[in-house]
Amino acid sequence: MNPTKRALGCYVGIIVAAFSIAAWALNGAVSGSSGDVSTMLLVAAIIELAAVVLTFAAGPRPIFNLISLVTSVLIAYALTMSFATQMNQLGNVVAGLDDISSLSSFFSFVAVSAIALVLSIVNNFLGKAKAAA
Repeated sequence: MNPTKRALGCYVGIIVAAFSIAAWALNGAVSGSSGDVSTMLLVAAIIELAAVVLTFAAGPRPIFNLISLVTSVLIAYALTMSFATQMNQLGNVVAGLDDISSLSSFFSFVAVSAIALVLSIVNNFLGKAKAAA
């Protein structure tokens, strides 16, 4: 049995995974969204949960912190790639051909994804486990 207990990074990692799953669900509601963005968000959530579980199964190791770094990269890439899929719609709104309400689901997706990204970056600086006292 590994004498470790949860640190703040464990809880933040679970929250990051939850926000990634929420962003994945919101991306499905965005018209014209890419399947690659959904895949990256789902993989990011799975990787983050795996990092938390592996920390408690095998003890705190530096490689598990690097795994959490991959989560940040995937979320950031998914967020930037989502803008690429919506450039035509954004152009239509700027040109006055469409109204801003057509992008409301995209804006909610961006907000949730941005929160997941910020929490993921903060999580990279936190420890996931500490020695039991």
